[in-house]
Amino acid sequence: MQKRARTTRRRFLEATLQSLAENGYTATTTQEVCRRAGASRGTLLHHFATREELIIEAVEYILGENVRHFTQTMTGLADPRQQHARSGQFRGRGWHHAGGPARYRQEPGYHVPGRGRV
Repeated sequence: MQKRARTTRRRFLEATLQSLAENGYTATTTQEVCRRAGASRGTLLHHFATREELIIEAVEYILGENVRHFTQTMTGLADPRQQHARSGQFRGRGWHHAGGPARYRQEPGYHVPGRGRV
């Protein structure tokens, strides 16, 4: 994939994550994503066939970024105490875009920010 195409896809993915965080799943429409990304709907459809594909790839994108960051940070820390101390910085990392998994899984037993366990 060419650099320009990768950049366009990333803009769509980041716009999707921002919209999910601010508006929720239902209000994250392809029109809203296009507006945020500054691109046309035709360009969006060239990269993502459906809204569902776009949202799934956006979640995979942020999870992949988190795994890469975690791996880079933890590499070279042989002492388990260092690893434990460093791992605390990853709680909730990346979900700032989407408000965390609890926002979408509000079944009993899940922690919802600002409300505790529900």
